[in-house]
Amino acid sequence: MSEHITHFTYESTHHGIRITGYDGPQSQSRVVVPAIIEGQPVTEIGEGVFYAADHIQTVELPWTLKVIGRQAFRDCTGLKRINIPEGVQIINDSAFKICPELTSVVLPQSLRM
Repeated sequence: MSEHITHFTYESTHHGIRITGYDGPQSQSRVVVPAIIEGQPVTEIGEGVFYAADHIQTVELPWTLKVIGRQAFRDCTGLKRINIPEGVQIINDSAFKICPELTSVVLPQSLRM
């Protein structure tokens, strides 16, 4: 079952919370993904959550995050800056495909190849 909290939809998994959708306003260029929802850590950005959200320029991901889903930020043509925190282990296929403004990303040591 999917729940909703201030522009995010999410579901509980056996590892924590998976963000499943985002419906923030077009005027919001900065997105902060919460670390904790309903007392559980946000551990995953699901598949295609921010797909084609071209108004987003900056994303702050939580320290609790472990997985960035397939095509999570695909076609975010305005995305310029994103922090990928230490602890992220998996970045799935095409997560940042067609993000021409994103010119620099620092990958955490926790990332599994």
